[in-house]
Amino acid sequence: CKWSLRHRRSTMPEATETTTSAGAHVDTGKGADAVLDPAEELKRVNAVLEKDVMKVGDTYYLLAAHWFAVWSDYANAAPDLVSSDVIPSRPGPIDNSALLEADGTLKPKLLEKNDYELLPEEAWKLFFSWYGGEAVSRKVIAVGMQQKAQVELYPITVKVLYGKDVTEVTASRVSTFSQLRHQVCTKHNIPPHKYAMFVIEQDEDEAEATASEIGEQLMQSTLEEFQVENDQLFEVRAGSASLMLTAGTGSTSASSTSAASSTATVTYASHWSSRVSHSEGSPKAKGACGLANLGNTCFMNSALQCLSNTIDLTQFFLSDGYEADVNEENPLGTKGFLVRAYAALMKDMWSDKYTSVAPVEFKKTLGKFAPQFSGYQQQDSQELLSFLLDGLHEDLNRVRDKPYVEAVESNGRPDEVVSAESWEAYLKRNDSKVVELFQGQLKSKLVCPDCQRVSITFDPLMYLSLPIPTTTDKVMQVLYWPPDAAHHSQLQRFGFSVPKMSTMKEFREVVAKHVGLPPAQVVVADVYTGRPFMQGDIKIINDCRTTGYLMAYGVDPVPVEERIIVPIVQRRPSTYSKSSKSLASHPAIIAVRKEKTSYKELHERATALVKKLMGEECPEFTLTICKEYGTTCGKCPYTSGCKGCALPDGEELVPSTVKIAVGVDWKEDECDSIFDEQKKMDL
Repeated sequence: CKWSLRHRRSTMPEATETTTSAGAHVDTGKGADAVLDPAEELKRVNAVLEKDVMKVGDTYYLLAAHWFAVWSDYANAAPDLVSSDVIPSRPGPIDNSALLEADGTLKPKLLEKNDYELLPEEAWKLFFSWYGGEAVSRKVIAVGMQQKAQVELYPITVKVLYGKDVTEVTASRVSTFSQLRHQVCTKHNIPPHKYAMFVIEQDEDEAEATASEIGEQLMQSTLEEFQVENDQLFEVRAGSASLMLTAGTGSTSASSTSAASSTATVTYASHWSSRVSHSEGSPKAKGACGLANLGNTCFMNSALQCLSNTIDLTQFFLSDGYEADVNEENPLGTKGFLVRAYAALMKDMWSDKYTSVAPVEFKKTLGKFAPQFSGYQQQDSQELLSFLLDGLHEDLNRVRDKPYVEAVESNGRPDEVVSAESWEAYLKRNDSKVVELFQGQLKSKLVCPDCQRVSITFDPLMYLSLPIPTTTDKVMQVLYWPPDAAHHSQLQRFGFSVPKMSTMKEFREVVAKHVGLPPAQVVVADVYTGRPFMQGDIKIINDCRTTGYLMAYGVDPVPVEERIIVPIVQRRPSTYSKSSKSLASHPAIIAVRKEKTSYKELHERATALVKKLMGEECPEFTLTICKEYGTTCGKCPYTSGCKGCALPDGEELVPSTVKIAVGVDWKEDECDSIFDEQKKMDL
């Protein structure tokens, strides 16, 4: 079966102090040139992951999902089951470009498993020693009341003014203002306890700025709690300010009675604090109150609106009827914190004073007891609703001392009797407003296949998970490159509906039938960042993790067992380093005969193909010999740093044991016009 990253265990930190981390994009480098057997690579990686325990302060590395999928195919390959020209390729250098913006920062809203895999440092060192490439690291921080160890994907970078010096500081979102101040003061070698911290606010046209001191009562608050954003400006200086940012609403108060201070209070720019405050006004109808999006919190707001409009539950909180039921001693609850935060939110939403409410305090409380909801990434609305109702139930459970109750069996009795007895037993341990409004019973019937004994039970039910009907087919879109294509504009796009459990061989046969070629003359590749990854015949369609796009190529009628597939990739100087190469546009392929094709013939065919595609005004280009992934030399060792020697044009035969590609290197000043034109054709 396919190798996959296993679920990691995490340990509690010995101390609760927050660990700040830069989590910066690490430099690229070169790994060792040694090549291990793929099974040995798999064995070594699994050995590391088996013993991995995530701890606060550890460093973890991101690995682009597509690169990992290619490696997974390679490491799990069974060469005796696939055609010789489509044996899964060994990946090239680790390519994390799909995770990064042009400036090298991490793209927003990345999802683990879907966009990237997480590797502990020891596992990363193995991959790096085998493949080299780009490294993107992040630190493990402690999250929530339970201080759960969790990789912080998006640390925050703020600017701090000290004197005339502006310093960029990268810190964890769960860092406190006190820790941020200490970090800055340590850098400038000044004592933190003698310096105050201020938030600097600018008006929309940046013509004016005001400084508001963060009071000591807020210095233990986290950057996340006040939704501090990247590039927020702070100042560290001795003394105090005329304005003080206070707890609760983010309002300001004057610390001086001078006229200047009074004016400052009136002109204080409230943009920062408005993100954590309510919008005053009369709603169109009672309870018709919006919830401010605190940053990817629509999943939470939708669940809260559903509960807010469950009138029986809301009336229970508005009338303070819940107070008598609050159970602060229940070890399964939150000692009343969650239910009181929820009640306060409902009262604000139904007060007729606000058109929208910012559920900051509720989210803060929620995050303390459910760390998975403490950040500002997308979460599942149903999972939040499930946790919230369970939490409210335990906080409102009227049963203080839960007795032991035995499971109720039917023993041939009528369902009505068994159901009532089961419910009575359940209420001895669980009795709350949530039980009254949201819970019921689910009948389960089991029949022993040996003795035919029938067991009927009635289990408590609050959620019923139902499968979403799915089709057995999957639509696969493919870009087809005909064997006689004379221009990129002649590439054709098709969509085919095929069974999810069909193989890539069967899909290839569908494409071949549609384009009128024998299946052996159609090759399918997954194209990612300009390089083609050939798809093996036994791969299941539903297992395809295509983050790029599929291409099907019509090739010359060379028998499969006698041919070599040589990719033709277009290369340009990398945006990260002029000495590196990046690939662009659609790659082509050429099918040549094993041990019968010379480099001269390959050179001539590649040159003719490029000139045919580019037309009469073909810009000047150079052909290079590359490893199959296209960015490094196919002759020199990886450690040499060579990005590609000139493609030989002599009578020497193209090797059949080493996979190569032909790089088409365009001049830098021609690249933009060439690739922009090809993008227009795609559209």
